[in-house]
Amino acid sequence: MSARLGFTLIELLVVIAIMAITGIFTLANFRSFGAEQNFKSAALDVQSLLRLAQTNATSGVKCQSSDTNALGWRVEYTPSTTFNLQCQNSSGWSSSVKQLDISNRATVSSIAVGNCNPTYINFAPLYGSVTSGNNSANCPNTTITITLQDTKGTNTRQLKVEPGGNIHE
Repeated sequence: MSARLGFTLIELLVVIAIMAITGIFTLANFRSFGAEQNFKSAALDVQSLLRLAQTNATSGVKCQSSDTNALGWRVEYTPSTTFNLQCQNSSGWSSSVKQLDISNRATVSSIAVGNCNPTYINFAPLYGSVTSGNNSANCPNTTITITLQDTKGTNTRQLKVEPGGNIHE
């Protein structure tokens, strides 16, 4: 009787096939996980920019060191992927203190306050109270809903800005 010293060709092929199938499923899941994380980070970036405007307003942060006071902060939305953080002083609104572009991760499918579609969200000084509007009118003082759409899939996320200043998903 001789001792068996190895694996047959069939056994090796079965193991290689199992490893290949496992690798394909792992790679597919990793790609979808990465796309989902990019979309989630876009939503968190928009939420952070809104909170920054709110914090600056309640803290009385000035636009520039030469300003005597800050009259408010706002986040302006320009369709369909750019948000601009702006500050108001006695001479008007600044062009952009900070800009957020989410174009490679998400698009904004809607920003709504009831039947109104605002282009900006204002945060008043001291209390950080929220108002919204567009170039033609002010929107009602109710919850603002920002709906983001994933560029790589069909996922959506909604950010809500309540009149009292609570910002949440």
